[in-house]
Amino acid sequence: MKLPGELDVEPSSFKVWKNVGSCMEKWFGDKRLWLFGNNLPLLPRRSRASSRAMERYEKLAKLGEGSYGLVYKCRNRDTGEIVAVKKFVENEDDPLIRKIALREIRMLKNLKHPNLVNLIEVFRRKRKLHLVFEYCDHTVLHELEQHPAGCPELLSKQIIWQTLQGVAYCHRHNCIHRDVKPENILLTADGVVKLCDFGFARMINGQEIGYVDEYIYLGQIASFENRQDKEVERRITNAWKSFWSMKDLMKGTLPLTLKRQLIDMCILPVLTYGSQTWSLTEHQKSKLKVCQRAMERTILGVRRIDRIRNTTLRSSTRITADVGAQTAKLKWAWAGHVCRMHPDRWARIVTEWVPSDGRRRRGRPRRRWRDDLDRFLPQWPKEARDRERWSFYKEAFAQQWDTIQAT
Repeated sequence: MKLPGELDVEPSSFKVWKNVGSCMEKWFGDKRLWLFGNNLPLLPRRSRASSRAMERYEKLAKLGEGSYGLVYKCRNRDTGEIVAVKKFVENEDDPLIRKIALREIRMLKNLKHPNLVNLIEVFRRKRKLHLVFEYCDHTVLHELEQHPAGCPELLSKQIIWQTLQGVAYCHRHNCIHRDVKPENILLTADGVVKLCDFGFARMINGQEIGYVDEYIYLGQIASFENRQDKEVERRITNAWKSFWSMKDLMKGTLPLTLKRQLIDMCILPVLTYGSQTWSLTEHQKSKLKVCQRAMERTILGVRRIDRIRNTTLRSSTRITADVGAQTAKLKWAWAGHVCRMHPDRWARIVTEWVPSDGRRRRGRPRRRWRDDLDRFLPQWPKEARDRERWSFYKEAFAQQWDTIQAT
């Protein structure tokens, strides 16, 4: 008996789907997948045995947490072996998680070296991927935290040498790790280095790698040279892109109160992104202020040749969030946060560090990050420990930008 709304399906359709299913079964019958041109074993099919794999491991402690997963210290109930189990937070239906997991599995199955972490097995539980690795006692980051003044010379040499051995092995096999940092350099109880976390690694496959002297990282230019001018230009360009994406609103009949809110919420954050780390010259400050004034003229429909003073523009738009003051406040807040850190934190150590001879190496920027702070309040590292007093100085520090009259 056919239910109401049920579709009529011809028997031949069932035959077609049955044939398609049998073809797919033959295709994946050997559980292998062509990925990046290599024959890679697929993850085990979902089964009760796979879901019960975690039952073999007893959780002992939580080792760490990353952007995509958690790492636990576990004991194999059958063998007593201590392992590290990496559990991805999102389920495998997430394409990004699946891509990162498959890449890491593929890399570690193909790369075997004493200084690379060993992948023992992979299984699913509750639709989440679990990777079982050999257990390592701690990381290089822990060593750095235990030795604020620097690791002992012998230990440093051992870590560097073994890390280079692992990286060199990866390079000989056309693999670029791309995420070598203290957290990803593990150390066993015997002092053996194990390079881990291949989620961002790439296979080169004969491609020529070009020289790069700068790179966009976390939205900012990372370079060994001074790229402050170029970063300011990027901020201004991105701010204008954000502005023109709302052209109909900014140049339309929208009330000025709403336009001011758009400036505060959508434009200024783009223009001042990363300004906590800036050490700006007077010319760079002026360029940022000129950008904001130009946007205000555009909102009012005023041209530059009209020669209207900035004070008149500001009284018309009534914009209170100035780019100069906002940049200064962000830097001031970050400086206070750094000074209130524990003395062993690297951010604080680097901030307070000066060369032994008191002079900067040739080729470094003339201005240091802390120069304007030193000029405004010579004892600022000490004053920053008092939050209330530090907040009192913030407005005064921001007002120094008003000495620049941008046109």
